Amino acid sequence: MLDEIIQELRKNLKKAVVKNRAEGLLFSGGLDSAILAYLCPGIKTITVTLDSFGEDLKYARFLARSCRLKHYHRLVTVEEAIDAIPEVIKILKSFDPAIPNDIPVYFGLKFAKDLGIKTVMTGDGSDELFAGYSYMQGIPDLGGYIRRISSSMYFSSNILGDFFNIKIKQPYIDKE
Repeated sequence: MLDEIIQELRKNLKKAVVKNRAEGLLFSGGLDSAILAYLCPGIKTITVTLDSFGEDLKYARFLARSCRLKHYHRLVTVEEAIDAIPEVIKILKSFDPAIPNDIPVYFGLKFAKDLGIKTVMTGDGSDELFAGYSYMQGIPDLGGYIRRISSSMYFSSNILGDFFNIKIKQPYIDKE
């Protein structure tokens, strides 16, 4: 039974990736973006880090090299991140409590635009759909919870992409 579910998931994700093909990938080096990188030969990967290289960059570089992908890195200083907050709030037209998560997306998409990339894939929705957050482990009706949140998920990458005139592709939340 589990093997059948895994095979169905693999088949559907491959179809969603083909349908949502993009020139670039916002690439943290985590599981969700690593799977997309593996499934997208030739995609340009973009990693944004704050003020230090940290662990994300190490894994992103390793995975991009392993998949033979062009990898771009944008180092954002704390000053740049703080200076970008008012613009991100203006673009989103609200003060998103998740603004610390929105800042790397903002810089990643801005960098993609500077590189001439017009379509960018994200891993949006994977943590929500596959219970990737630690708080989800204790939810009694996890399937019901995931169904509820999946009907109203919102990701700032769509609005930020519109601002930079970049089409955002989100294979994990593709309706098919």
